[in-house]
Amino acid sequence: MQLSINSNPSATSASHNLSKAMDAHRRSLARLSSGNRIVNPADDAGGLAVGKKLDSRLKRLDNIHQNLKNSISFTQLQESGLRNVGAILTRMSELKTMSMDVTKNSSDVENYNKEFIELQKQIGAISKHKFNGISLFTSMDKPDHALQATVYENPGIGSVVSLARNFIKAEFSGASGNTLGEFKRVTNEVTTTSTTTSSVNSPISTKAEATGINPDGTPIAVGATDLNWTVTGLSTSVVRYRNGAWADDSSTIGKWVGLLSGGVGNYDYSMSFDLTGVNLDDVQITGKAATDNAGSVLLNGQDMGITFPNEFKALQAFSLQSNASGIVVDGTRALPNVLVDGINTITVRVNNAGGPTGMFFDELEISGSRTTSTTTSTTSQVTTVTKIYPELSDFTQGDFSGFIEDIANAMAQVGAEQSRLNMEMRQNESACINLEAAKSRIMDVNMAQESSRFAKTNVLVHSSASMVAQANQLSEIALRLIVNR
Repeated sequence: MQLSINSNPSATSASHNLSKAMDAHRRSLARLSSGNRIVNPADDAGGLAVGKKLDSRLKRLDNIHQNLKNSISFTQLQESGLRNVGAILTRMSELKTMSMDVTKNSSDVENYNKEFIELQKQIGAISKHKFNGISLFTSMDKPDHALQATVYENPGIGSVVSLARNFIKAEFSGASGNTLGEFKRVTNEVTTTSTTTSSVNSPISTKAEATGINPDGTPIAVGATDLNWTVTGLSTSVVRYRNGAWADDSSTIGKWVGLLSGGVGNYDYSMSFDLTGVNLDDVQITGKAATDNAGSVLLNGQDMGITFPNEFKALQAFSLQSNASGIVVDGTRALPNVLVDGINTITVRVNNAGGPTGMFFDELEISGSRTTSTTTSTTSQVTTVTKIYPELSDFTQGDFSGFIEDIANAMAQVGAEQSRLNMEMRQNESACINLEAAKSRIMDVNMAQESSRFAKTNVLVHSSASMVAQANQLSEIALRLIVNR
């Protein structure tokens, strides 16, 4: 080999070998310290991918294992409930047998019935038991129980854990049609009555709308007595024609009433009307009148402040309107409300100065608001539940034999389900063990093999370092040759 100063191929080669030995030493050290065969994805990219999938599958299987344990606990609670129901049915069968004893009187049988009814209530209570809010015993209209766990490990392949159907309530029906724990239902007719009230303004009937006419509108003969108006102080109120000096109103068929010769003083002509059931704050009274001589209008004896002059050439209109504050006279003056719920009287008072006297009233109208009620009745069918349980006499001994056989079948079903769930747990545990071994072979380091490799790389590192030092001394030999000359 040529000896030179500018280059040292031996030292370069030794340094390269040292670098490779150091890399191998570091990888071995990382594997031993972490316990993993694959420290970096570059160590085994395919193996890392397989190991991750196996790890995910192991976690799913661990959750399935937990679901299986919960399912077994669920079926164990079912088993406990069914055992209690079986004991209750056995006791019911005993009560039925004892009630059939001819030496037992009706009081004894009634005592047996009391226990029988309480045992039915207990069956109903057991049927409502739940596990974490999930019913232990489903109703008959469900083909499968709601609690189930489905885990898909591979596309198209699934593991389903479902629990057995076990019923208690409404399952024990006897030949007579009666069912243990079922209330009797009674359908009744219920009538609902509603009343609607409304306020309607309607006319108030009076004996006549004018003086000198009958209630049917026909005129009273001249000289006859108008019995529709009462006159205070006089026995009669004679009808007279209106003519000449009397008030003239061609639109009315009414006539004057009074006397051709009367004494001096007041004459009260009164008409009564009924306000029973009428809203006294909404009554209207209107009319036209003339008097001989001066006159005024009174309501239930109270002067309304309406006056008629001595000159009675024409009828004078007036109005009375009640409200919450009182009575408004002719739309201007307000007076206290004197109306009453019942018979009321409107009076025209005439002050006669002597000679002929009388009063002419026309177009009397009285209206008020009446409250009417409308009652409607609706009849409907309503089913009520009465807690009347069936008695011992509603079942036969054969019914109880069938009930006990049904509960035994249900318990066998629970036992079969528990056995299947236990087998599923064993299969799951076996799969976990094998998958864990497969994952370990891919991901975990072989400590014995890696320890030997570490010892090897350790020796190589030290040897390479020593050789690098020896190779670096070759340039010094060339310098010595120059110095010795």
